[in-house]
Parts: sequence; C-alpha cells; structure tokens
Amino acid sequence: MAMKNAKKWTGVLLAVCMALTLLPTGVLAVETVTTSETADFNKDSVAALELLTGGAEKRASWDADSKVLTLSGVDFTTSSQAAVVVPDGTTVVLSEGTENRLVSTCSARSGYSCGIACGEWKEVFSDQTGETSYVALLSGELTIQGGGTLYAQGGEIISEVKGCYSTGIAAHCLIILDGIITAKGGTVENEAYSVGLYTVYTGSGTALEHGDITISGGTVTASGQTQGIETYTGSLFVSGDAQLCAEGGVSVDTVNVSGGRLTTEGAFGIEANLNVTGGQVAAKGTIAGIRGSYESNTISGGTVTVEGGVLGACIFDEGDVLITGGELLCNGSFWSDRLIVNGGRIEAKATEGMPALGLCCLSKINFGSSRIESPKLGAGMELRYGDASGTYRTGVVCQKYEYDFYEQGKEIYILFVKAYSALFEADGTTLASSIQIAPISAEEVQDQISALTEMSTSDQVNETAALYTDMVAEEQAKVSVESIQALDQLVEQNNQLAVTSTTPEESGIEVSGLALASGVAKDFSIQKIELTVTDVTDTAQSAVAEALLELDFSMTVDHAAAQPAAPVVVSVPYTEAMKIQEERGGLRVLHLTDKGTQETVPHTLSADKSTLTFRASSFSGYAITGDPANTPVQVLTFLSGYRVQTPETLLGSCTLVTAGYDAQERMTEVHRYEDVAANEICLLSWSTDPALCRAFLLDARGRPLGAAAQCEGI
Repeated sequence: MAMKNAKKWTGVLLAVCMALTLLPTGVLAVETVTTSETADFNKDSVAALELLTGGAEKRASWDADSKVLTLSGVDFTTSSQAAVVVPDGTTVVLSEGTENRLVSTCSARSGYSCGIACGEWKEVFSDQTGETSYVALLSGELTIQGGGTLYAQGGEIISEVKGCYSTGIAAHCLIILDGIITAKGGTVENEAYSVGLYTVYTGSGTALEHGDITISGGTVTASGQTQGIETYTGSLFVSGDAQLCAEGGVSVDTVNVSGGRLTTEGAFGIEANLNVTGGQVAAKGTIAGIRGSYESNTISGGTVTVEGGVLGACIFDEGDVLITGGELLCNGSFWSDRLIVNGGRIEAKATEGMPALGLCCLSKINFGSSRIESPKLGAGMELRYGDASGTYRTGVVCQKYEYDFYEQGKEIYILFVKAYSALFEADGTTLASSIQIAPISAEEVQDQISALTEMSTSDQVNETAALYTDMVAEEQAKVSVESIQALDQLVEQNNQLAVTSTTPEESGIEVSGLALASGVAKDFSIQKIELTVTDVTDTAQSAVAEALLELDFSMTVDHAAAQPAAPVVVSVPYTEAMKIQEERGGLRVLHLTDKGTQETVPHTLSADKSTLTFRASSFSGYAITGDPANTPVQVLTFLSGYRVQTPETLLGSCTLVTAGYDAQERMTEVHRYEDVAANEICLLSWSTDPALCRAFLLDARGRPLGAAAQCEGI
C-alpha cells in the first residue's frame, strides 16, 4: 500500500472549544511524576505501574488478565518519546472525578511521540523515488471510558523525513465511550505532523489495515498543528451524546455522524467522505469547510453547518452528494459533480468569483470532468436562487469554466474565476448569490394562492396549482381547505373544465380539489373530470364490520380511470356516533388499500363540529370507524336487575347477549337471546345475582350495535 501523503498546514489554531474549566471540582491535588522513561505495559507491567504512579498507592492500577488500566489521579511527564504504551485490547478507565495527565516533553529528530499509544510499534523507513519516509505500524485497539478526565500530549518532532508524528493518543483502533478527554499533538517542524487523535495503519494486507476512531460519549477535544484527528485509512464514527471538537481539522476516509456533535476547524474543516444520519456537524475551513473525495456522500438526517474559505464551503472532487433528509447549510459555495436532493434542505451562499451552487467541480489533480449534470430534485423539492433583483424559483444552467491557481504553503489548488454549472438569469449574466433546495412550503403556496384573483391569467393559476401538486405530503397537509377550494375553482374556470361529482343523495358529503387532483396543471388537454362516491357501509361491498361510514371513490379523467395528482378534501357530516367515538378516543379514518391493508388517515373537525374532514390521496375505499365497545348505537334500558328492553328504533331481529360479573369485575356468566325484536322486553336469567351485568346487541351479521347498557349492584 502506498504511504499516505498527509498534508501540512501552519497557522493560528482555533481557540480551545472544550475548555478545561469543564474539569470536575474538588479533585485532590497530585504530585507530578517526572522521568526520562516510558511506562511500557507491553514489556513489564509491574515496572510500568511503579513508574507511572511514582510508587504512590491508588493513583493507578493494572489488571493483566482483563488488560484494564485504571487511572485515579496520575500526573506523568517524561522526556521519552512515548509517555505510556499499553498492549492491544487495553481499556483505560478514568476514575470518577479524577484528573489525569500523560505528557511527553521529548525533542526528537525522527520517529513518533505520543501521550498514550496502544499496541506494538514497528518503525519502517522507506525510500521511494529517492525520498526517505518513516512509517509507524501500530496494531493495538484501545478503549477509554469513565467519569474522570484525561490530558494526553505528544512531544516535539523536528524531522526532515516524512511520516513522523507527534500525537496525543495513538492506536490502530480507538474507542471512546465517555470521560472528558483532551488529546494534543506536540510542536513539529519541517516534514513532521502534529495530530490530536491518530490511528495508524498496520501494513498492507493485514486484517486490521483500516483503523477507525469511534466516539459514542463524553467530551473530547483533539488538537494538532497539522490535524485535530487523522486516520491512515480508517473512518471517524460519532454517535450517542458525544461532544467532539477537532482543532486543526479532520482527515479520515469517511466521517459518520449519527448523534452528538462534531465541531471542527482547520485549513479544511473535514477532509473525508461524509455520511450524516443524525446529530450535528459544524465544519469551518480557511480553504474549504468540507473537502470530499471521489465517492458518494449522504445526508439523511441531522444538521451540517459549513463555513468556507477561498475555495468555498463544500468541495466534493468528482463526488456524488445525496440528500434525503436533515439540513446542509453552507456559508460559501457548494461544489460537486452530481447533486441529488430527495428530501431535507440545502442552502448555500456565493463566494467571491464563484456561484452559490457549482457542478462539474475540478480538483487540483483532475482538470477535466467526466460528468456535467444539473441538480436532480425529488418529488416536492424546489430550487430557489436569489440575486440583487429578488428571489426566483428556477434558473438557467450554464456549463463553462475558467480557472486560475491558488497556493497554500506547498500545495497548489484551483481558484475558480468562472467555473460553474450554476444558476443565472435568462441572459446568462447574473450570478446567483444564494440557493436553497428544500420542500416547497405550505406558507409560500398559501400566500401565492391568496394573491390570485379572478383577473389572474391561466399561467399564473396553473403555475400555483403545479406548485401545490409538487409539494411533499407533509406540506400539502398544511394548506388550508379554504385555500384548496379557492385554487380549485380558479383552475376549473381558467381551464374551462367540466367537473362533476356524484355523491349519495342527501348524504351531505362534499369533495374539494378535483381540478387539482386531475393534474390539469401539467396536462392542459384535460377537459372532463368525473368523481363517483359510493356509500357501502351496509352493503356486501363493506370491508370493515364496525364502520360508521364506509365510502368508495372512483375518478375518471377524460373517461379514463385515474388516481389523484394531489389529495382531495372529503367532508362528511359529523354524527352523534362519531362524536361518542371521538370523546372516548376511538374514532379513526382508515384508508383501505387495494392490497387489503388499512392505513390511518388524519382527520379534523370544523369549528362548529358539524363536519369531519380528511384528505384522500388515492381513490379506493375509506372508512370512518370506532371501537364497538364505545358505540351505543341503540340504547338498551334495564327495567330491573332481571329485565332489559330493546329500543323502538331497532330494525329487524337481533341477538341479545348478556354478561354477568362478580365484585372484582371478572366475567362469571354469559347468555344469548336469539331473534330479539324491536321494543321487546327480555327476562334475564342468572344462576347467581351478578354484581355487575352488561347487555349487547348484535346485528344479523354478528356485528356489535353497541355497548348498550349496564347495571351495577343487582
């Protein structure tokens, strides 16, 4: 495997973002142990423990069987290149409320220096193309946990040989579960590198070749003159409630954030592929906030805030960026080869000489691009851009570039003068100052509907209708029924549509939004729309036994069966039975899919509670249901403890079921009375007097007509 050509940048470091004032108070003062040796637990753990503690009891302990090093107030400084070395598989436990320091004060001409290292070090000097390099191979996995603090720092490295590192904590794989941890690389000059947290590769072809850093808890500050965090070929994982601050930037294969917070600042805030599913990321760079690579980058949750420098906020060299959720907020230009937005939100601002959004991004390595693509937006997403004259919904894509060069230290980068596949006015001259790709908002659409009048043109009306139909379902649901009805009427009038809706006679059912549902805003040839609504509550077509109301929808557009391009609003009378169910928490509106499944649909009530409204997103069956136990459709009357009367309004014969319960409300007895008629008085029979009894009516199909009546203390 080729050695990693790590980059070096000098400059003023970010002020400490996780200040040491977070350290616990009331900690006992400990004496500093100063030596010129390394506490090496690989070689002699007894001697290493003695050296580490200066012979003081309870400052530290070592369990050789479990490989657990417990630090309980260690302050260890050495002029050796490594302060502490532990074997592969070691867990360092920071005792609750204690402060611990592991520091190297060496001044070396080559090799490595670190506060704590894990595994067996192998030093390799390589001569490739006449250039001598140094590689440290380290195979250990290190875990750090506990409620105390740890400060680990490497010493000074002044080297003319590439590949020499000063690091606070080094291992092949590093896992941090909790604690307050500060890892700091030492001072370096010439070709050496200074890194806070560093995982080293173990050599080509080994099982542990890729070394990851995983931080799932605690407060961690990693700082270095070169990088805050670096892995040779591994990735960084941040999750849980971890708070991670990387001063100097992050250079790894992939940054994976699912929780917690990652804050980083450097020449490049992050140099890595990006995979964010949750949590927060804040990246700041003097050159660029994020520089990705040639692979896929995804954001499906969380918030990523990026502040860019001379090259912009986000630079993904010939990389794909997929956003399906969360937020990407760029204070500076965004560049990538391919951008796909199927959800979430992206915002970006222009920087000097560059647009807010650029595709066909050129790297300092590859001066050509194999792909030139406009942003791909999923359903309901909209791209807006702004300039001095206002905000616009769409723009023109321009595909051309001119470039110059930018030099940072010994590194040369392209400085884009005009290099964009970006957004312009129709004449191609005005640069977009900012862009936003996000779901079309209900507030914007509602404002646009309010601005329409009888004098509005068909184009204005249809453009607004297209906006509404393109919205994601969550935003469509926020548009008021009144706005939908107003827009629907304007679409009908301006497109001269023939719209008919057939509903059951005297049912009081109303349907709004048929013109929008037809998709006329995208197909202006549509002339006729017909909707048929059938009440199947008490027919053989009924699919829900306990339905208070069951409706079947079918629509034709120009005589061809069709599904709605946008949800229609269905309003039905709010009955007494529905009210009882709503009060008892049992009322539901179900969508009966063609696959036989049932989905709950949100519903609302009018201000006077006379109408129930829901939105139908497909034309099949819908049922308004409740819990049968909550539904006294017919009211039975107990005349005494032994007699019950059926209601006069009962149609046809039914089955009466009575149940008796003891004082603990355990059922003790059940009786059925078949073919019970309207207004009939039934004599009840009990073997023993129940403490509580209930009576239910079942219709001819065995469906409960309601929890009719009950009588206590017979």
